[in-house]
Amino acid sequence: MRFEDERYVRVYTRDTVNWKMLPWQAKAVLALLFRKVDRAGLLDLDDHGPDGLAAMLELPMEVVEPGLSALLKRGTVVMTTSGALFVPKFLEAQEAQASDAQRKRDQRERAAARARLDEVAPDVSRTVTDRHALGQKVTGGHAESQVVTGGHSVPIRSEPPVPSEIPPACARVIGPEQLWIDAVGLQPGSGILDAWLLAKNAAPAKGLTPEEYFSKALGAFVQWVDGVRGARRPQKSPQKFVEHFARVQEILDGKRQAVPPEEEAQPGIAQLPAAPRAAVPVGQGGERKFGRG
Repeated sequence: MRFEDERYVRVYTRDTVNWKMLPWQAKAVLALLFRKVDRAGLLDLDDHGPDGLAAMLELPMEVVEPGLSALLKRGTVVMTTSGALFVPKFLEAQEAQASDAQRKRDQRERAAARARLDEVAPDVSRTVTDRHALGQKVTGGHAESQVVTGGHSVPIRSEPPVPSEIPPACARVIGPEQLWIDAVGLQPGSGILDAWLLAKNAAPAKGLTPEEYFSKALGAFVQWVDGVRGARRPQKSPQKFVEHFARVQEILDGKRQAVPPEEEAQPGIAQLPAAPRAAVPVGQGGERKFGRG
């Protein structure tokens, strides 16, 4: 395996009280779940529930059921109305940048680990060093001056690359909540995960990433809502986005106008005049006589 070409996730090692209070089944489920969720912390189980999770994690049901129950009870994992699992703090944990103090500690720990490896297993240490050195240069068929940049700046990389090393196109993965705020200008509230899953599932057919398609769909949704008149205007909420997602798709596909033309008058309903009638001059209104029938 070429580690430099592989996606990886962080698993923090601090034993907090919350972690210690979890049953071992929950710890097993959570650690393996990190490997299966997408970058937003979502895992779609296709309505299979715990059975689907057991299949994805390759764990027996007698481990998955109590483990998942404990995680749901503590809010570590959330089950959406569409049946997907969501780890609320996953994105924050994966994107957190190490402080200067932590980077210094990591550097000292790596140096200490290297020294201990040299002392305990010098043959292994030399093998690792030689293999790393080979990766720095191209094969002998090329000019000796041609040196390839190493895949890692250090033999062991304990944290994701710093922002300067990340290409601009993938420098940041934005979560569904932030995409909603950017497009709508409001906090999303409940239902945001269902809205995200709709866009995520529809994105591949459009040749777009889930983030790109969700942003475009939100833009069409806002344009349509702003074009609806008066009391018929729906709220800018994730629930309404889900309810009218088919309309949003038609707008994006050019099959429907975002702002519809004026609706024709419904038959049988009297329409108010466009302008008030002119007042009748005094004395020209005629005379009405009242009598008893």
